[in-house]
Amino acid sequence: MNATTQKPLATVSEHPERKGKDMKYDLSKIMSKAWEIFRKYRTSFSEALHRAWNSAKAKSVNADRIESARKAAGCREDARTWKDWQNIGYKVKTGEKALYKALLVWASKGDGAEYTASFFGRSQVQPLYKTGDART
Repeated sequence: MNATTQKPLATVSEHPERKGKDMKYDLSKIMSKAWEIFRKYRTSFSEALHRAWNSAKAKSVNADRIESARKAAGCREDARTWKDWQNIGYKVKTGEKALYKALLVWASKGDGAEYTASFFGRSQVQPLYKTGDART
């Protein structure tokens, strides 16, 4: 067959076995995460793929745990972890205490270990840089 008469590959939505089904996981992101883990931790690719799947599965569990901890604390304020605030250009003010904590699954390590994450509100942070300051 030449290239002009060749039938194109089916997309996920056109695939006969998956027609009308929503994909629960983004397979592309899982594979990208597996390659990231493979390169970072110098492990076998099968182990990296296993960790990437565990990480994808843990996201919904962690989201539920964060939401229940937020509700239990009665927090209505936008709250994030220290690292999340730092990633978007803020720092937690000195001496501030966490609004609430949640026990989360640390799936990217592969063992399903849990850790406690502390969440800080918008009123507890300040910009890392003042307007006009150069980032170095």
